[in-house]
Amino acid sequence: MQTVNVAEVKARFAEYGERAARGEEIIVTRYGKPLFRLMPVKEERYRYANSGVVECDDAQLTAPPYTDEELESFGIA
Repeated sequence: MQTVNVAEVKARFAEYGERAARGEEIIVTRYGKPLFRLMPVKEERYRYANSGVVECDDAQLTAPPYTDEELESFGIA
């Protein structure tokens, strides 16, 4: 995990965005204090049925997906 100043990220956002997309976690700071974290988006675990008739198994139709932490609390992740 790398820590970098917000001005540096602003100047080279595309580079830091690519690094985060490849799996690197980057903590962005201002005056040495953490502001936010750049990190990759986790792959969606579920598929939504958006409209109309959908041909799929009932198991594929879900309400909004649960987070990994929620699934773990249910004992199924």
